[in-house]
Amino acid sequence: MRISGFRDEIAQICISCAGSRLTTLLGECHSVEQNRSPKALTTRRRNVPVKSQWRVYYPFVGPFDPCPPILEKWYVVPPNVTMPWQATNLQQFSPQEALKLGTLWPAYYSPYEGRRG
Repeated sequence: MRISGFRDEIAQICISCAGSRLTTLLGECHSVEQNRSPKALTTRRRNVPVKSQWRVYYPFVGPFDPCPPILEKWYVVPPNVTMPWQATNLQQFSPQEALKLGTLWPAYYSPYEGRRG
């Protein structure tokens, strides 16, 4: 979301801080890619396609954290978030298939893909 006063920077609410902190480009409360250890860089998934609904972010790992670090966190972005409006004349599923899949339009279909296989 864009907030006036930040010029062209995109401000977003920090997910790890439970929305209690507003950051710009995850720079203030999360480490950026350059601050990662070599081990953290090798544990990343590299097989996620660019157009995938899965997104990843790398939370800050402090030197004095009492818990084991979580190097990456994954979440799903539903297709309706990336489409600003519903276009006219979209392709439609048949009524039976739409009831089974939970949506009438293939463009808004988001299958559940478990990460555990």
